[in-house]
Amino acid sequence: MYSQTLIETPTLIDDIFIAGMSNIELEVLRHSTSFEKTKTKPEILYSSSQTQTLKNSIDFAFPNGIDVSLFQEKSKIYAIVLTNEKGVRTYLYILLLYDKVKLNEDDLKVEISKTSITSTSSLSKSFYVPVAICLLSHVMNIDFFRSFLV
Repeated sequence: MYSQTLIETPTLIDDIFIAGMSNIELEVLRHSTSFEKTKTKPEILYSSSQTQTLKNSIDFAFPNGIDVSLFQEKSKIYAIVLTNEKGVRTYLYILLLYDKVKLNEDDLKVEISKTSITSTSSLSKSFYVPVAICLLSHVMNIDFFRSFLV
């Protein structure tokens, strides 16, 4: 009889998640006309699982919280090595993108009437919020994951 032995192949991606600003906080900002010094705590917007490593990894994507920007910033990709108490390494690959969000036009009109500005060109009609696409893997290969993410 023929005996088949299964060979276990390592998983390339252990987990994938997207982190960013919650929808509730995003809506509050959309109706605001001032967001200087606005920092929010990141949340997991999507995840293929809910592991403890995942929950600990979100702070690496946004170590200082989420900063809102009036200008489009360049995307960034970086890798972080996480080591557990047994010495097992997990690699966190992060692609940081900036998503454009438009302000609510009615709120802009109210702000214009309060400040007696005659032109809307001096007020920003949009802002940018960072979103992190993160991959967790036991495989160390930044070049592969860079090409995969970008």
